[in-house]
Amino acid sequence: MNTLSKLSIDKSGLLFTYGVTNAGKTHTIIGAKDNPGILPRAIHLFLNAKQMIMENIDNPNQTINIDGMLELNLEKISTIQNHPEYKLSSVNLAVESYEIYNEDIYDLLCEPKKDKGGAYTRQKLQMKEGENRKVFIKGNISLF
Repeated sequence: MNTLSKLSIDKSGLLFTYGVTNAGKTHTIIGAKDNPGILPRAIHLFLNAKQMIMENIDNPNQTINIDGMLELNLEKISTIQNHPEYKLSSVNLAVESYEIYNEDIYDLLCEPKKDKGGAYTRQKLQMKEGENRKVFIKGNISLF
C-alpha cells in the first residue's frame, strides 16, 4: 500500500486588524498568558482538529465537533483513506503571523529578544518575490 505523500486541500485565510497606535491590535491577536488572543486560540483549535482527524479517520462521512467551535466533515479525507492504493499517514497545518508597522514586517511567532537597553524587539523581515512571481516573507517561522 502506497502512502499519499502530499495532498493539499488548500484553504487560506487572512485576519487583518487596523487602527491607531496603542489601540490593542497586537494584544487582540496575541493576548496574554491568562487571556490568550485570537492566534493562540486558533492554534489550539487547529491542534485539536489535527488530533481529531487522525483519531476519526476510519469513520467515513462523520462530522466531528472541535471544542464546540468548529465542525469538520471527514468525507473528502475518508474518500482518500478508502482508496485501495493510498493511506493517510499524517495531517499538516501551517500557520504564519505577521505584524506590519511603519512598513516593516515582524514575525509574531518569533519570540522577541531583549536589546541592550532592556526593551523587547523583533527582527525585521523582508518580503521577496520568488519563482512564478510568488511573494513570500524571508526568514519567517511557520508552525506545524
